[in-house]
Amino acid sequence: MDKGTHGYIKYRKNKQLRDTIIIALVIIIIFVVGYLLNDNSKNNVFTILAILLVLPGAKLLVGYIVVAPYRTMDDKKYEQVCKVLSPSVTMLSDLVITSPDKVMNLDCAIIDDHLVTALLGKEGQDISYIQTYLTRTIKNQGYNYEVKVLTDFSKYLSVAKTLGTSKEKMKVYNEIDRNETVKKENNQNESNQNNENLSSDIQNQIASLIKTLTV
Repeated sequence: MDKGTHGYIKYRKNKQLRDTIIIALVIIIIFVVGYLLNDNSKNNVFTILAILLVLPGAKLLVGYIVVAPYRTMDDKKYEQVCKVLSPSVTMLSDLVITSPDKVMNLDCAIIDDHLVTALLGKEGQDISYIQTYLTRTIKNQGYNYEVKVLTDFSKYLSVAKTLGTSKEKMKVYNEIDRNETVKKENNQNESNQNNENLSSDIQNQIASLIKTLTV
Protein backbone atom coordinates (compact mmCIF):
# COMPACT_ATOMS: atom_id res chain seq x y z
CA MET A 1 0.00 0.00 0.00
CA ASP A 2 1.33 3.44 -0.96
CA LYS A 3 2.00 6.24 1.49
CA GLY A 4 -0.78 8.81 1.62
CA THR A 5 -3.47 6.19 0.97
CA HIS A 6 -6.44 5.75 3.30
CA GLY A 7 -5.73 2.81 5.61
CA TYR A 8 -1.95 3.16 5.33
CA ILE A 9 -1.32 3.65 9.06
CA LYS A 10 -3.20 0.46 9.93
CA TYR A 11 -1.36 -1.41 7.18
CA ARG A 12 2.00 -0.02 8.28
CA LYS A 13 1.49 -0.93 11.93
CA ASN A 14 0.45 -4.48 11.07
CA LYS A 15 3.37 -4.93 8.67
CA GLN A 16 5.97 -3.53 11.08
CA LEU A 17 4.69 -5.64 13.96
CA ARG A 18 4.50 -8.79 11.83
CA ASP A 19 8.00 -8.32 10.42
CA THR A 20 9.39 -7.57 13.89
CA ILE A 21 7.90 -10.76 15.32
CA ILE A 22 9.14 -12.84 12.36
CA ILE A 23 12.72 -11.61 12.61
CA ALA A 24 12.67 -12.06 16.41
CA LEU A 25 11.58 -15.69 15.95
CA VAL A 26 14.26 -16.23 13.30
CA ILE A 27 16.91 -14.88 15.67
CA ILE A 28 15.73 -17.18 18.46
CA ILE A 29 15.60 -20.22 16.17
CA ILE A 30 19.08 -19.59 14.76
CA PHE A 31 20.53 -19.13 18.24
CA VAL A 32 18.83 -22.26 19.66
CA VAL A 33 19.83 -24.43 16.69
CA GLY A 34 23.43 -23.29 16.96
CA TYR A 35 23.40 -23.83 20.71
CA LEU A 36 22.11 -27.40 20.36
CA LEU A 37 24.39 -28.32 17.46
CA ASN A 38 27.48 -27.15 19.32
CA ASP A 39 27.15 -29.08 22.57
CA ASN A 40 25.19 -26.34 24.38
CA SER A 41 27.83 -23.75 23.60
CA LYS A 42 27.10 -20.18 22.54
CA ASN A 43 30.49 -19.80 20.87
CA ASN A 44 29.55 -20.64 17.29
CA VAL A 45 28.80 -19.06 13.92
CA PHE A 46 25.04 -19.32 14.53
CA THR A 47 25.32 -16.95 17.48
CA ILE A 48 27.20 -14.43 15.32
CA LEU A 49 24.51 -14.68 12.63
CA ALA A 50 21.78 -14.16 15.23
CA ILE A 51 23.58 -11.08 16.56
CA LEU A 52 23.86 -9.63 13.05
CA LEU A 53 20.08 -9.90 12.67
CA VAL A 54 19.46 -7.89 15.85
CA LEU A 55 20.11 -4.53 14.14
CA PRO A 56 17.52 -4.92 11.33
CA GLY A 57 15.13 -6.34 13.93
CA ALA A 58 15.64 -3.27 16.11
CA LYS A 59 14.97 -0.97 13.15
CA LEU A 60 11.68 -2.75 12.49
CA LEU A 61 10.71 -2.41 16.14
CA VAL A 62 11.50 1.31 16.14
CA GLY A 63 9.43 1.70 12.97
CA TYR A 64 6.48 0.11 14.74
CA ILE A 65 6.93 2.24 17.86
CA VAL A 66 6.84 5.40 15.73
CA VAL A 67 3.45 4.63 14.13
CA ALA A 68 1.88 2.71 17.04
CA PRO A 69 0.25 5.74 18.75
CA TYR A 70 -1.62 6.79 15.59
CA ARG A 71 -4.73 5.51 13.85
CA THR A 72 -6.12 5.47 10.35
CA MET A 73 -8.70 8.18 9.70
CA ASP A 74 -12.26 7.09 10.45
CA ASP A 75 -13.80 5.51 7.33
CA LYS A 76 -17.00 7.55 7.48
CA LYS A 77 -15.15 10.84 7.86
CA TYR A 78 -12.84 9.94 5.01
CA GLU A 79 -15.80 9.18 2.74
CA GLN A 80 -17.46 12.47 3.71
CA VAL A 81 -14.35 14.41 2.68
CA CYS A 82 -14.05 12.50 -0.60
CA LYS A 83 -17.68 13.27 -1.49
CA VAL A 84 -17.22 17.06 -1.29
CA LEU A 85 -13.82 17.26 -2.97
CA SER A 86 -13.36 18.96 -6.31
CA PRO A 87 -11.63 16.76 -8.92
CA SER A 88 -9.09 19.55 -9.37
CA VAL A 89 -7.43 18.99 -5.97
CA THR A 90 -5.19 16.25 -4.61
CA MET A 91 -5.71 14.52 -1.27
CA LEU A 92 -3.40 12.48 0.94
CA SER A 93 -4.51 10.46 3.96
CA ASP A 94 -2.99 8.68 6.96
CA LEU A 95 0.13 10.81 7.33
CA VAL A 96 2.74 10.22 10.02
CA ILE A 97 5.44 12.79 9.35
CA THR A 98 8.83 12.87 11.04
CA SER A 99 11.09 15.85 11.62
CA PRO A 100 14.33 16.15 13.62
CA ASP A 101 12.27 17.25 16.64
CA LYS A 102 8.81 15.68 16.43
CA VAL A 103 6.57 13.01 14.98
CA MET A 104 3.39 14.52 13.52
CA ASN A 105 0.09 12.91 12.54
CA LEU A 106 -2.45 14.27 10.04
CA ASP A 107 -5.66 12.45 9.17
CA CYS A 108 -5.61 13.93 5.68
CA ALA A 109 -4.26 16.81 3.62
CA ILE A 110 -5.87 18.48 0.60
CA ILE A 111 -3.52 20.15 -1.87
CA ASP A 112 -4.96 23.07 -3.83
CA ASP A 113 -3.27 25.69 -6.04
CA HIS A 114 -1.30 27.43 -3.29
CA LEU A 115 -2.49 25.83 -0.08
CA VAL A 116 -2.24 22.55 1.80
CA THR A 117 -5.23 22.22 4.11
CA ALA A 118 -4.78 19.41 6.64
CA LEU A 119 -6.89 17.82 9.35
CA LEU A 120 -5.08 17.08 12.61
CA GLY A 121 -4.91 13.41 13.55
CA LYS A 122 -4.04 12.63 17.15
CA GLU A 123 -5.05 15.37 19.59
CA GLY A 124 -2.56 17.37 21.62
CA GLN A 125 -0.07 18.06 18.86
CA ASP A 126 1.69 21.39 18.33
CA ILE A 127 -0.27 22.81 15.40
CA SER A 128 1.95 25.86 15.03
CA TYR A 129 5.03 23.67 14.73
CA ILE A 130 3.39 21.41 12.12
CA GLN A 131 2.30 24.37 9.98
CA THR A 132 5.67 26.08 10.22
CA TYR A 133 7.70 22.95 9.56
CA LEU A 134 5.69 21.82 6.53
CA THR A 135 5.41 25.32 5.04
CA ARG A 136 9.15 25.86 5.40
CA THR A 137 9.97 22.45 3.96
CA ILE A 138 7.74 23.00 0.91
CA LYS A 139 9.01 26.53 0.29
CA ASN A 140 12.61 25.33 0.56
CA GLN A 141 11.87 23.19 -2.49
CA GLY A 142 10.76 26.27 -4.45
CA TYR A 143 6.98 26.05 -4.06
CA ASN A 144 5.01 29.07 -2.85
CA TYR A 145 2.62 27.10 -0.64
CA GLU A 146 1.18 27.63 2.80
CA VAL A 147 0.06 24.87 5.15
CA LYS A 148 -3.02 25.23 7.32
CA VAL A 149 -3.95 22.62 9.94
CA LEU A 150 -7.51 22.44 11.28
CA THR A 151 -8.75 20.47 14.27
CA ASP A 152 -12.55 20.61 13.89
CA PHE A 153 -13.88 18.10 11.36
CA SER A 154 -17.06 20.03 10.56
CA LYS A 155 -15.07 23.15 9.78
CA TYR A 156 -12.60 21.12 7.75
CA LEU A 157 -15.42 19.62 5.71
CA SER A 158 -16.82 23.08 5.01
CA VAL A 159 -13.42 24.32 3.86
CA ALA A 160 -12.87 21.20 1.73
CA LYS A 161 -16.03 22.00 -0.24
CA THR A 162 -14.58 25.33 -1.39
CA LEU A 163 -11.13 24.11 -2.47
CA GLY A 164 -10.55 24.03 -6.20
CA THR A 165 -13.99 25.37 -7.12
CA SER A 166 -12.57 28.47 -8.84
CA LYS A 167 -11.37 26.24 -11.67
CA GLU A 168 -14.88 25.06 -12.38
CA LYS A 169 -16.62 28.41 -12.76
CA MET A 170 -18.28 28.99 -16.12
CA LYS A 171 -16.75 31.55 -18.48
CA VAL A 172 -19.18 34.09 -19.97
CA TYR A 173 -18.58 35.84 -23.26
CA ASN A 174 -20.65 38.74 -24.66
CA GLU A 175 -19.20 39.09 -28.17
CA ILE A 176 -21.83 39.71 -30.81
CA ASP A 177 -19.99 37.77 -33.51
CA ARG A 178 -20.68 34.12 -32.76
CA ASN A 179 -17.66 32.84 -34.70
CA GLU A 180 -15.34 35.13 -32.80
CA THR A 181 -16.94 34.04 -29.57
CA VAL A 182 -16.42 30.37 -30.36
CA LYS A 183 -12.80 31.05 -31.30
CA LYS A 184 -12.14 32.89 -28.04
CA GLU A 185 -13.89 30.17 -26.06
CA ASN A 186 -11.71 27.52 -27.67
CA ASN A 187 -8.57 29.50 -26.93
CA GLN A 188 -9.72 30.11 -23.37
CA ASN A 189 -10.55 26.43 -22.88
CA GLU A 190 -7.12 25.45 -24.19
CA SER A 191 -5.48 27.95 -21.84
CA ASN A 192 -7.56 26.70 -18.91
CA GLN A 193 -6.62 23.11 -19.71
CA ASN A 194 -2.92 24.00 -19.78
CA ASN A 195 -3.22 25.82 -16.48
CA GLU A 196 -5.08 22.90 -14.91
CA ASN A 197 -2.46 20.44 -16.16
CA LEU A 198 0.31 22.61 -14.71
CA SER A 199 -1.56 22.94 -11.41
CA SER A 200 -2.12 19.19 -11.28
CA ASP A 201 1.58 18.55 -11.88
CA ILE A 202 2.56 20.91 -9.06
CA GLN A 203 0.03 19.33 -6.71
CA ASN A 204 1.47 15.90 -7.48
CA GLN A 205 4.96 17.22 -6.79
CA ILE A 206 3.83 18.63 -3.45
CA ALA A 207 2.13 15.31 -2.63
CA SER A 208 5.33 13.41 -3.47
CA LEU A 209 7.33 15.77 -1.27
CA ILE A 210 4.99 15.24 1.69
CA LYS A 211 5.16 11.47 1.17
CA THR A 212 8.95 11.58 1.46
CA LEU A 213 8.51 13.05 4.95
CA THR A 214 6.23 10.22 6.09
CA VAL A 215 7.33 6.94 7.63
